[in-house]
Amino acid sequence: MKINNPILAAMLGKLGVAVTAELIVDDVNGVSITFPDISDVAEIAEGVAVAAPDGTYVVADGDNTITMVVLGGLVTAYELTTPAPVDAVVDPSEEVLAVLEAVVEANVKANASIVALQTELKALKVSLKHEGPQAPAAAAGKTKPQFKVVG
Repeated sequence: MKINNPILAAMLGKLGVAVTAELIVDDVNGVSITFPDISDVAEIAEGVAVAAPDGTYVVADGDNTITMVVLGGLVTAYELTTPAPVDAVVDPSEEVLAVLEAVVEANVKANASIVALQTELKALKVSLKHEGPQAPAAAAGKTKPQFKVVG
């Protein structure tokens, strides 16, 4: 007896019923691929018989991706790709925080430089006001008291 449900086939096999299961999977494009001699995705390998047109098929199996080449009714090439563990992936927010901290630090330094330049500019204005050809007369005029006659 041939059955499409691998779980049911395994249970019937334990009961002693001669059952062969076939595995039917869909690739990422929706093409159904039938494996008449196996009942589990883990059994897919090179040399396994398959009822599908010649070509390359990609099948998603949980987190894994299976890429296989079918030629003449057999799997001629098989590759299982497992994604990198989550721990190995760098959290982009950490990189963003590092860049943000560097920008804030540069901003603080720039602000300190601006404040220092403003203070130096004020001091320079004061020194220029009291120096030069008009400085003594201006200084003398400020020290003299000025009176108005009110009549």
